[in-house]
Amino acid sequence: MNKKVKDLLVEGVKEGLFSGASVAAFHGMKGQSFLVNCGNTGDNNTFLVSEDTFYDLASLTKPLVTALSIACLVERGLLTLGTRLSEIYGNLSGKKGDISIGHLLSHASGLPAHVKFYESCKEDCWQYVIENILYVEPLAEVGESIYSDLGYMLLADIIEKKVGKRLCDFWFEEIAIPLGLEEDFCFSGNKHLGPENCALTSNIVDNFVYYCGQVHDDNCRSMGSYAGHAGLFGTVKGLLKLCKSIVNSYFSKGTLSFCSRDVLLLFLQRQQGSHWTYGFDTPSGLYSTSGRYFSQHTVGHLGFTGTSFWCDLEENIIIILLTNRALFNNNLRKMKVFRPVLHDHIMEYWGYDESSS
Repeated sequence: MNKKVKDLLVEGVKEGLFSGASVAAFHGMKGQSFLVNCGNTGDNNTFLVSEDTFYDLASLTKPLVTALSIACLVERGLLTLGTRLSEIYGNLSGKKGDISIGHLLSHASGLPAHVKFYESCKEDCWQYVIENILYVEPLAEVGESIYSDLGYMLLADIIEKKVGKRLCDFWFEEIAIPLGLEEDFCFSGNKHLGPENCALTSNIVDNFVYYCGQVHDDNCRSMGSYAGHAGLFGTVKGLLKLCKSIVNSYFSKGTLSFCSRDVLLLFLQRQQGSHWTYGFDTPSGLYSTSGRYFSQHTVGHLGFTGTSFWCDLEENIIIILLTNRALFNNNLRKMKVFRPVLHDHIMEYWGYDESSS
């Protein structure tokens, strides 16, 4: 299996899809797992990637940082999924005050996917961005599905208002450190990240400026290098450990310090009429990037930089793919093809076929 996966990753490097990639896979029922690394961090082929290489996890920040932090606050009774924006920010125009925490988590707020706030505010403009989001005109009715970074920016601000500290600090104190993950995760701008241990990305807006340990997302950089939608960096072995903790709690094989199993189950439940849970994505059907074999009882997420994780809660399977696809900027289509092929190879090795999908 390792050779098959390595061959796929080597092909991805040769085709210019990414300079380096790391894959982790775990099958709880079979008691099998493996890690495969290939390529380099992008710094003139000098540093090879390994299980200790940090990647810009991009939108994986949404479920792993923001949604889990909200779950912690729900557990403590500081928020409910029904808490509305009007209860936090006061009177808002139109129906924005009716948007709830649950709407934001499940991308059902009606807010736009993206606004280029960074064009008018270059750095440390958290409050500027939040105030502008509260004035943004929704593109759909509350309850309608639109994938939105803006909703997760608001969630981060709401968390900070409730706990009185930065989201990144709260997440480390309440989630990462209790799980023993402090060495495998950090946020953008960490002084210990360099080309020797961090996969580079670049940004076409800034004329292919290379980012090493700085978040690829422009809005996140302008907000202070961490936010609710991006900013988390992590290693493949750290992400596997975090996913295992979530899956083990689901199967009652372990407990999470920050929330009960009942709250976790609530956050992992797909919402009616949507492919979103409260924070996680689910397979979208025949052409899902998770491939052909993951069950419909699967949660995960994709990151723009070429990262993803999928956890099959029926089969107790986890597959993680971390790459620096954004180093080359123009391979979204190729990545969309590459992901399901990789997932299918692994699942077929474990005996899954068309009759089991």
